[in-house]
Amino acid sequence: MKKLVQTITNQFPNLDYCGIVDRNDLNTYESVLQQTNDISGLEYWLEWIRTSKHDLNYSRIHVGSKAQLFIKKVDNDRKLLVINKSENTTLLISFLLDLDCTIETPPQTIINHTEVKVDPKLQEAVRIQKMIIPKEEDIRKHFKNFFVVHQQQDVVGGDFYWYTRKGNRIYLALVDCTGHSLEGAMTSMIANTILNQLTSIDTTNSPKVILSEFYEQLNIYNQQAAETEGNYGVGAEIGLFCLDYDEQLIKFSSTGIPAFIKYVDRIELLKPKKTMSFEHLSETLVDQSLNMTGIERIYSFTDGVSDQFDAEDKKKLGRKGVQRIIESEGEFNSNYYRSQLNSWKGNNMQYDDMTFMGLAI
Repeated sequence: MKKLVQTITNQFPNLDYCGIVDRNDLNTYESVLQQTNDISGLEYWLEWIRTSKHDLNYSRIHVGSKAQLFIKKVDNDRKLLVINKSENTTLLISFLLDLDCTIETPPQTIINHTEVKVDPKLQEAVRIQKMIIPKEEDIRKHFKNFFVVHQQQDVVGGDFYWYTRKGNRIYLALVDCTGHSLEGAMTSMIANTILNQLTSIDTTNSPKVILSEFYEQLNIYNQQAAETEGNYGVGAEIGLFCLDYDEQLIKFSSTGIPAFIKYVDRIELLKPKKTMSFEHLSETLVDQSLNMTGIERIYSFTDGVSDQFDAEDKKKLGRKGVQRIIESEGEFNSNYYRSQLNSWKGNNMQYDDMTFMGLAI
């Protein structure tokens, strides 16, 4: 198995850990902890891997604040464990999916860094998720301008944007679902379905009311899942705008997504209301109401943007950093903001799904 580990580390020299654990040899698990003692919560996951009755052919788990734990089956007792903070996630996923762990001396797989091979199932997931994400040009026709920077951590993820129109009211939302990759993408399908259902029967122009009903519906999904699949639940942070052109008002309600409002002479932050519990949600949510007069532009973003560390992996961008980018705005388009975010990130890994949108009314 040394050759298997060497094959991986040759391609990805900056991995935090790469090795084989054996459920019949506790020392192999202890060795992982000794080499990665700075990753919080890893001990729990190692015990789960050792005692789990699931086959665990391939799994990916987020541990600590930055690390990802990859598990791939070698045989009934042994698992390949890879822990990564620094290497490119998409390349690593592609490599591990193609890697044959069942043979003693796997062939040296060479990565083409210009063409990342994506699993066909993931390609199909990309196609399906794109079906729920509206086209920018369809949204742009309702405003003076509209753009979005949508960069998932993997080929699919939990971030998406959404809109619908009812008469002279336009609803626009930015959604950050729990989980990443396929689990986040699956949750996004649920969230999209609920938003479509609620706005189709909505008779109010209150984002607060819609969000309150949204989480009631989501809670029903979670209760059903708890009865059949254990205590795993899904969630989402949402920033929902309602632009009412009859009343000339913009209403905004949020459970974690912030927004900046740009006037001629200033920029104001609309702080989100973090949702920690479904209980009494309708009492804690608020509608922030703004007169359209004087508002030039609106910006909103998921926490993957503000929580992204810089190229040296020392400092998060933060909301103040996002505001500085807006204040220094060269062009009001996706090219400017994508370049600014990528410049901040540099060659550092992307830690979360990132979505940034802007609209001019």
